[in-house]
Amino acid sequence: MATATTQTTKAETPVQTKATKAAAAKTAAKPPESTQTAESAMLSPEAPQGAAMAPLGGAGLAALRAPFDGDAIGKLPKGTCRACRDLAKSYRACESHSFLRNCGECNGSHSSATIHLDYVGHADLTARLLDVDPLWTWEPFTQEQIMALPPVLRDAGLWINLTVLGVTRPGFGDAQGKSGPNAVKEMIGDALRNAGMRFGIALDLWAKGDRARFKAPDETPESQVTERPAPVQANDEQQAALAASSRHTRIDVLDDMQVGQMPQQEQRRWHVHMSALTDDLNAAHPEVIAEVQRTWPEGVPTPSSGLMTINQIKVARTRVAELAGMFAAAQKPQQAAPAAQPEPTLPTGEDEPPF
Repeated sequence: MATATTQTTKAETPVQTKATKAAAAKTAAKPPESTQTAESAMLSPEAPQGAAMAPLGGAGLAALRAPFDGDAIGKLPKGTCRACRDLAKSYRACESHSFLRNCGECNGSHSSATIHLDYVGHADLTARLLDVDPLWTWEPFTQEQIMALPPVLRDAGLWINLTVLGVTRPGFGDAQGKSGPNAVKEMIGDALRNAGMRFGIALDLWAKGDRARFKAPDETPESQVTERPAPVQANDEQQAALAASSRHTRIDVLDDMQVGQMPQQEQRRWHVHMSALTDDLNAAHPEVIAEVQRTWPEGVPTPSSGLMTINQIKVARTRVAELAGMFAAAQKPQQAAPAAQPEPTLPTGEDEPPF
């Protein structure tokens, strides 16, 4: 009996030894899980979709903030003479400065009263983002996010959210005086550069540029300081209207324009105000609307004309609110009536002003 037991054990031993060696070899070939970083998992072709990426911080932040090569840094001209800036579109400079063509630093054309700021272009910024996070993305602010901003921050530009390595930060861009499709591209590129700066991209260039602007003297000739702004090209009605008064801020001037006179990027504000007036009129009692129509100031365009200015819209909304309050106060003694009569529906469409 003892001999049989011994033979069975010897027969099973080789099989167990092979299995043990195979398991040991497999364990030795696989590196410990602790040595597999999130970065190596992301770069591995076998990494599953949605694998963890290196967080923003440490290596990720350092890669974003790495200095750019010299050939990626451009020169952006910034005028230091207001009189020359007013004449830039006519390719002229003021009486105290000369107009340079094919500048040796930036290859552009501008007044001699100009400083040059270092900047990184849209393409090189995009390359940096792709190097750090191939899945980076951006999206414009929603209407709710825009309306949550202070009024002074809602206009004349593009607010975006830039997401890199799972972190989202805001940025703002404007058209730098351009119009049409070029304005759209300029706003997007400017917003990406601005948002990228929040991640540290080219932050040293931004800081250097800010210091240069603060130190640059105002080279506007004394004779031009107290005079009205220099004439603008006659065929540019939008810019002429903006430069017409030195007593108002830019927003004040825009609020006195009809929507067709505004630069395209400014027209969203007008539509927001007109939509609010339309809502007020549609919510008002017919008797209130009748009184608004009866007392409408002569010479002021009606809402349905589309020719009102923002300031006229604001005055109209105030008047509607006052009349609605007076009508509500007059109706209070009649609230004890046994059966309330349903209010008649407005004769116009839901989103159309009544007149």
